[in-house]
Amino acid sequence: MESICKFINSYTASKRKHANYFASPRKHRVLGDTSIAEEFSQYFKKAFDKNIVRIVPGDDPPDVIFDVDEERKFGVELTELVNQSAIKAQINGSQEEYFSESFNWDSEKTIRRIECLLERKESGAQNIADSFQRYIVLLHTDEMMLANGYAKKYLLGHKWPDYENITDAYLLCSYEPGKGYPVIKLFGT
Repeated sequence: MESICKFINSYTASKRKHANYFASPRKHRVLGDTSIAEEFSQYFKKAFDKNIVRIVPGDDPPDVIFDVDEERKFGVELTELVNQSAIKAQINGSQEEYFSESFNWDSEKTIRRIECLLERKESGAQNIADSFQRYIVLLHTDEMMLANGYAKKYLLGHKWPDYENITDAYLLCSYEPGKGYPVIKLFGT
């Protein structure tokens, strides 16, 4: 309970206000990662009809491990899809730049940014992905311009590169009333 109170206090003290639903202070990263993985596990259970026995922190990489059953473990690498320029402008108090950056998402920029993040996670998985039955990259976002309906229309039709280590990739969006936490499957089984 004490660690949860410390997490809440450090979260509310953060200067970052832009797209911060999933943001967690670095010193509480394990708690934040586990929370994000728990939200994704709800989708995972419905989509694959598989219960996750346990979610445990990983050695980074991966950030968390899903124990699917006694023998199968899925590595889950988490990464945030966020406009860093918008965060910087918001913290610096540059309101005009902040609003400009906040709405600066289009299909090309979004796909390019996702591919960049996937490449980074692919290179980090080179020596460990074989330890898991699946190696999943879970991108998460609280960007209002990437809300489920908006981003889904162009992300689903995109041909993603083939990766040697990453077997699946998903985008977890922030909470939407009546929908929960929408998940967009980018690729995988």
